[in-house]
Amino acid sequence: MRPSGQNTQAVRCLKLYKRVTEATQTTRYGPFLSSLAIEFNVSPRQLRRDVCALQAAGEQFYVEGCRIVRGVK
Repeated sequence: MRPSGQNTQAVRCLKLYKRVTEATQTTRYGPFLSSLAIEFNVSPRQLRRDVCALQAAGEQFYVEGCRIVRGVK
């Protein structure tokens, strides 16, 4: 049984944001975000902007479905 296109997208997003979360534990993750964005076929600029904005605000975040959610789960 093959997953639907939407489920496949959600799984890819979940993997992407888990890896981004791991990457942001280091201080130099900009180049990594760019390559990760290309790998997952999302905009590198948007991905970097979202993650950097969360970090700059000192926000905690976690993954829910295929979204980044502010707060602590």
